Amino acid sequence: MAKCHSEAIVKLTKEELKPGILGQLYHEGAKAVHLQNDDRVEQIWMELVVAQKDDFGKPFWQNSIIDFARNHATKQMDVGDMWRFLPGNYGHIARKTVLYPEPGSQIIRTIPEAFWSSGQLEAPPQDILRVTWELAQDVFKSALPAHTSDINYAVVLELLKYPDCLSDLERIFELLADASGGWAQVGQKLDAYKAMTEGPLDQRVVRDLFALGSLIPPPSASTARFKSIIEPF
Repeated sequence: MAKCHSEAIVKLTKEELKPGILGQLYHEGAKAVHLQNDDRVEQIWMELVVAQKDDFGKPFWQNSIIDFARNHATKQMDVGDMWRFLPGNYGHIARKTVLYPEPGSQIIRTIPEAFWSSGQLEAPPQDILRVTWELAQDVFKSALPAHTSDINYAVVLELLKYPDCLSDLERIFELLADASGGWAQVGQKLDAYKAMTEGPLDQRVVRDLFALGSLIPPPSASTARFKSIIEPF
């Protein structure tokens, strides 16, 4: 019988983050693990989020719309810059970078290799890339069973910027809706209605049917619209 962990949120230090420990804790019933006293977390935060520099550390969400478009990877959700705003649900601006080590060297390669900022390309600094890779590597190994053979993998570094308040989020929804065509606005309304579903309605097919049905106006609204169309005649 598996051991039951008494705490839902377990606290670990950098020294305690050993191979297999996360997998063991989750197997025992832990819901989350809080990594404490790991200076790598603060270093990444300070370099990529807090730092007010004119290089890669500049807050990316302050870039121009042209820079965002240049940094966007078409039909890709795991790499590049993107705006992710789902009406009635959530929204954020994202910068996603894939990291992987170059075989036989200490260099960490990235996809994309650089990002446009104020009309020039800026590459992520190697020192912070190495710290990010080492932290992700330790977390990944701790989630696998101990003594697992080496496997090839990549790491996605995601920077997400959320609006500061709900009213700003609603204004962004309205801005994007007004910048879209008619059918795109219908799709946005469907997303908003799907986000409203709860309980038995929050299932894949039922959720879609609910959203489609919500686009049908009530009889009184349909009658009023019909009258407004035929009155000029």
